[in-house]
Formats: sequence, structure tokens, C-alpha cells
Amino acid sequence: MADNNLIVPNFDDETDINLTIGLEKEKHINNCCVISLDGYIDTYNSLFFQNQIQRVIKAGFSKLIFDCTALAYIASTGFGSFSIILKDLNNIKGDLVIFGLQKKVLDVFHV
Repeated sequence: MADNNLIVPNFDDETDINLTIGLEKEKHINNCCVISLDGYIDTYNSLFFQNQIQRVIKAGFSKLIFDCTALAYIASTGFGSFSIILKDLNNIKGDLVIFGLQKKVLDVFHV
């Protein structure tokens, strides 16, 4: 994985002990970033998650691919953050893809 700060300047200045966010430019798709999530998103860190992804969008990435294979849990507030991110991407004609959801995370998306 590349250094996050090389992809989005000062990205790693803010951290959360319960969620690690990794960034990687997708070389074959313009303005695309693969975002790896490791840990969980709950009421306490959903705003951190949302703000970090907004920094990715402001850095010029309009196509986001979320690798959630290591995301162990998501609360409804985390799902709400994804909804806000999707709305922001729609406003700039962007796109969002999520893959690798574990069953208990997928269940939140189904509700």
C-alpha cells in the first residue's frame, strides 16, 4: 500500500484507533482511489470516517472503491456516512463501489 500522505496530503495527520484507512490510486481509472477500511465504524468515529473521505474527494478523486474485507462492524451512523459520501459524489458526477462486506456488515446495508 502506498503512503496515504503521497495520495492525499496530510491524510494521516488525523487517526482513529478503531479504524485504519488505507489509500491507493487506481492506475487504470482516472480520478479513482481504492480505500481499504480496517476496524469498525460506529457512532464515535463515523464523523472521522466521513471527514477523511471528504478529504479524498477534495483531493480530486471522484471515483471511490471501498475494500471492506477487513471492516468488522458498521453502525447505522457509519451507513449514514456512506450515504452522505454517495450524495457528494453524485453532485460531482462521481461513483462509489463497495466490496468485500462481511455478513454482519452487509446486514446493516440491507436494513
